[in-house]
Amino acid sequence: LLADTLGVPIHVFQPVPDALTGATATTGPRGILLRYGPTTNAPALEVHYTGLNHYSASDASAGTTPATITPSNAPRGPEDANSLLPDGRYRPAPTRSADDDNPASHVADPAPKDSWFGLRAHARPAVHSTERFDPHADQSSPPRPGVLSGATTLVRTRIRRIQAPNGTWVRDYTLNLPVSSNDPELTQQFKDRITGLLDTHLNTGLKLPSSGDQLHVTLNLISDPDHPEAVTLTNTADPA
Repeated sequence: LLADTLGVPIHVFQPVPDALTGATATTGPRGILLRYGPTTNAPALEVHYTGLNHYSASDASAGTTPATITPSNAPRGPEDANSLLPDGRYRPAPTRSADDDNPASHVADPAPKDSWFGLRAHARPAVHSTERFDPHADQSSPPRPGVLSGATTLVRTRIRRIQAPNGTWVRDYTLNLPVSSNDPELTQQFKDRITGLLDTHLNTGLKLPSSGDQLHVTLNLISDPDHPEAVTLTNTADPA
């Protein structure tokens, strides 16, 4: 994943227990070198793999017993050594604090929507474009060698910061969602319904933790059936 994302060759050194090498290491750790990414003359990034993932690396103690290593049948390149990977992953239970069960914080003086919403046209938006990747628990059928199987969620929003007449700062996140529909009235009904739910359950004066700004989410439905991310709106008991 790193090699594909950065577009550079990566060499991953994976230590192998002495029991699998048949000898005792005397000149340094023994292991295998796995090559990923393009074959170029560019300097390769070196990654040392210990059999732990990002859930457990910070919690591992110095005396942790290495995971059992078994061969993998994943296809490799002609110059790659046989891939080895741990039988299982250790994922510690999530930790919670007492604050996690407390109600969400609200600003001291919530700004009514009708007092500041008309000022949005005068606030220059900052475009935020990113994505979130959620790997599947079952990685038996990856898209290709060295790439995780999972789902990608696109995040596209425009952020405005507006000071309401009562002095409260509001941070408005506008989601422009392309849709495909043959019924403009249906599109408006859907937008009104979602906006009502947002105003009831989310746009209630919640306070953002770092800035202390009042949170507000705005939804815009844009008719653009040719957009690659367009959502098709239907009104049927058996949606496609």
